[in-house]
Amino acid sequence: MNLLLGISNWLSGGALYRYQKQYESTQLKLRNTLSELEVLSEHFYQTQQELEQTKTKLQTVQSELEIAQLEWYKNSAQKQTNNDWLTHVNQSAKIMAVNYLSLIDTNALWGFNLSSPQVDQKINGGAIVVKGWILGKKAQVKCLKISCNQQILAEIPVNLPSGWLAKKFPRLPEAQNSYFETAITISGAPEQAELLIEAIFVDRSYLPLATFQFQNLALVAVG
Repeated sequence: MNLLLGISNWLSGGALYRYQKQYESTQLKLRNTLSELEVLSEHFYQTQQELEQTKTKLQTVQSELEIAQLEWYKNSAQKQTNNDWLTHVNQSAKIMAVNYLSLIDTNALWGFNLSSPQVDQKINGGAIVVKGWILGKKAQVKCLKISCNQQILAEIPVNLPSGWLAKKFPRLPEAQNSYFETAITISGAPEQAELLIEAIFVDRSYLPLATFQFQNLALVAVG
């Protein structure tokens, strides 16, 4: 076999041998190229795996950041609520005047009285307590409406027990529950304000009863 190859190479002037060497060199280069491709493929796979891991870590970090952001917003809102509450409970005011408007209207009422607020009374806690009693004559008083500049702040039911009134007016069943009491917040109110109290009767008629004026005082420092 080698003899035949030698004769063929001699007859071709050495071309066959050169082609064989070129073929072997090409095969070697091809094997080297394939080895390099395998190395590159492995490196690409590893890089792809690292990218996937990095992507997963970034998603985890993003989720943690979103949770931290929500917690921050929650804490900020709670802090603002606490500050608003502290401002509210530390707000104080002083009753400057209380004016009765309908005491002479004996056709509409058996009587009306405010035990709170009173002139020069100091208000703490950001709310004014409004309480007293009222007894209607022409019709039963359903509730009292408190307003400021035509804005309704509260409607107070007149339905609390009032034993001494029942003794004073034994023939009037409604006298047993003629007391009222509520608290009106002054948080956000102007420095000075006047509130109007009106009686609302069951027949839907109404009667202005009294006004009272208050002035906000400086807030008490906290902390």
